Amino acid sequence: MQVSLVCCQSAGAEAQIVNKEKVSSLLRQVEEGSAKLLDVRTPEEFNRGAIPGALNLDIRSEEFSEQLEHLDKDKPVILYCQSGFRSNKAAGILLSLGFTQVLDYKGGYSDWYR
Repeated sequence: MQVSLVCCQSAGAEAQIVNKEKVSSLLRQVEEGSAKLLDVRTPEEFNRGAIPGALNLDIRSEEFSEQLEHLDKDKPVILYCQSGFRSNKAAGILLSLGFTQVLDYKGGYSDWYR
């Protein structure tokens, strides 16, 4: 079952809430470079374990928005954190910066390894 809800909006753009099944199906695109998987947790959390292929960009870092500028705004970006709060906040930031395909994995890392 694919979840297809909206988590947040910015200037008419919406982020899509996705589940573990959808994230799993997108990992091939991440491997091929046609999508990005962003772990928005702290480096310490990331170093304790992450979803394969994820890039760690800490949402609490002062450079977070600047680091996002290096990503392709037209490619899918899948966001996750530990459980969903920080990824939801990150989704709003990406949308405000003009990213067009933002997906928020609500279960986050806690759900991934259950």
